[in-house]
Amino acid sequence: MSMRTKPSATMRRKKKEVDTRTLYQKLRAWLNPGVNPLPIQVLWAACNKLVVVNLCLLMLTVFSALAVVYSKHTTRQLNTRLQQLANQRDTLQAEWTQLMLEQGTWATNARVEEVATKHLNMISPDPQAMQPLVSSAK
Repeated sequence: MSMRTKPSATMRRKKKEVDTRTLYQKLRAWLNPGVNPLPIQVLWAACNKLVVVNLCLLMLTVFSALAVVYSKHTTRQLNTRLQQLANQRDTLQAEWTQLMLEQGTWATNARVEEVATKHLNMISPDPQAMQPLVSSAK
């Protein structure tokens, strides 16, 4: 019976070196040094995946921040416009109320009679000279 033993630290180190060398060989084979690699391949080989991910996240964060600034600016503009329109509505409401009061003042019976007598030289007929009209249709 053979007993299984744990690999020593030296063996683990060698295995790690072999893994690293294998990855390096795979990368060299992927780039194929005999052919001019594309710029994106050179960039990808030079950069760590983590760096690329971090750059993407940074760009997304900046884009998100710009979107927040734009939405805040738009909200403030719309809020200002809303306040202007509310002030205009209040002004027009006060003017309309004033015009309704003025119309009620100009349309009273006493005012109509005063304008008729002063400006149009009209007079009220005597009550005895008035004859009521009787309708003959039944």
